[in-house]
Amino acid sequence: MNKYYSKELLLSPELIYSFDEASNCLVFISFYGKFTFSMYQNNCILTKKGQQLKILYKLSEKSLVKGKNLSKIKAKLGSFFVFLRQLISRLNFPAYSTLSLIGTGYRANVIITDLELNLGHSNKIRVACPNAIRIFVRKSQRQHSISFFSSSLFDSKNLAAKIIKYRPVSPYTGKGLLWHGARILRKEGKGQFKR
Repeated sequence: MNKYYSKELLLSPELIYSFDEASNCLVFISFYGKFTFSMYQNNCILTKKGQQLKILYKLSEKSLVKGKNLSKIKAKLGSFFVFLRQLISRLNFPAYSTLSLIGTGYRANVIITDLELNLGHSNKIRVACPNAIRIFVRKSQRQHSISFFSSSLFDSKNLAAKIIKYRPVSPYTGKGLLWHGARILRKEGKGQFKR
């Protein structure tokens, strides 16, 4: 007779998930991204009922006899469950980073999936963005801001850091691209009549 140790997780309706039994993969899809998780152990079974995900861990005869193995299995399954919960919260509430464009004539536009930047150079800079990252440009009178939404903070920060390299903030004029809310460290220019 098989015995199982189980845990249940309730998912939000915005999150779509499926389990591919052939490749033994769990796939989560949300508006902000897609994540595939491979299950390597065959004794872990996933069942779904509506938006409820149930994880069943098949216990062997040896683990039932030894109490130490059972506690190790419960700890492993608990840590796996915490990992899934964090992953799901990351897919529901995306990580984002924001850049500010400071300078006269500095503009940004989103064209389909590309970001077009006018940063005071003679030509416009066009940056191709990955499918996993959503870009929004907020335009105000004084400055534009670019927001990068992604399921992982690494992807959004990495793309933002690449874009900052096109026009970093000048310490003398205070113009350029910088992280939203960051302070500009200004330097004093060369004065003609310094004493």
